[in-house]
Amino acid sequence: MLRIIFMQDRATAHMALETQRLPPENVPHLWRKDMGPANDPKLNPIENLWFILENILEEKLSVPATVAGLERSLLDTWRKIALETPRISFIRYQLEYKLS
Repeated sequence: MLRIIFMQDRATAHMALETQRLPPENVPHLWRKDMGPANDPKLNPIENLWFILENILEEKLSVPATVAGLERSLLDTWRKIALETPRISFIRYQLEYKLS
């Protein structure tokens, strides 16, 4: 079974009181902003995923001319990233960071 962890970091939306008060029954695997690697951008898995997404988008030959085109491009690219990619890449990224 896929276990999803919702990680809060220091993003403005995550700092809002309403977000901080999310009940555990609605978000059972919630790492609040002061827990875990979200406090270190280099150890936050979503940062690595944004990096992967950005690299794939930069390889495309054309730049979207409209907001709708950009949204389509982002969603298409996001869907093409295999579920295992962030995990495997993140582990490698963590090791490189820890060793540097």
